[in-house]
Amino acid sequence: MIFSKEFTQYTQQFPTQEPSCLQELRAIINKHAKHNISVSPPVGAFLSMLLKMTQKRSVFEMGTFYGYSSLWMALAHPNTHVVTCDIENGENINVARKAWQTAGVSDRIEFHASNGLELLTTYTQPTFDMAFIDANKKSSLPAVKTLVQTSLKPNGFIVVDNFFMRGRVLQKDSDLGNTVHFFNTWLTQQKHLHSSVIPIGDGLSLIMRSEAYCSKKQGSNPSKIKSEVARIWAAPFKTL
Repeated sequence: MIFSKEFTQYTQQFPTQEPSCLQELRAIINKHAKHNISVSPPVGAFLSMLLKMTQKRSVFEMGTFYGYSSLWMALAHPNTHVVTCDIENGENINVARKAWQTAGVSDRIEFHASNGLELLTTYTQPTFDMAFIDANKKSSLPAVKTLVQTSLKPNGFIVVDNFFMRGRVLQKDSDLGNTVHFFNTWLTQQKHLHSSVIPIGDGLSLIMRSEAYCSKKQGSNPSKIKSEVARIWAAPFKTL
């Protein structure tokens, strides 16, 4: 979140209660050159709290990195199962697996070395109670559409990271900022979706389908969904 220096210093007086297994994993992540793409402890704690409050158990995560957010969510409840994916399958995943093993949740975190959209389209029935999208920002829109149309259970919800994109949404010459701004704008225009901005970390979009939409009988057409995802992914965002 983009706060003043004084406000940031004030909030740092009240750190998130972070289990030791997560502290140890975060210490490793902080040595990585791109450590800032990992969620912060407050965001991880928020995801875990969401699962605890709503009693949701089945989670889809797009964007594993070092498995920090996966671990937060898996620790929410002994029956929580997380399907997580990332195109990177190197030392980061080795570190993640060790952390999951140490925390005793490795049997409840299912990692796929896969493009998240391709993996998501293999779930042709409502499967997930919750989804956390934190990957390539151009994938956010097709991921949300796919989840809403097919793989998200009734009364399930989606959390998308980087609403503010580290301030780049205000920079008109930033391609990344424009991509996120387009998604943010698109989301507010969807009458069948309820969404709210949670201003922690880099900003989270919390998304649910409307009751009217959920009450409709949802049929699944894998070929049509894959075609739609491919169209969105290939098209310039300004034409969507």
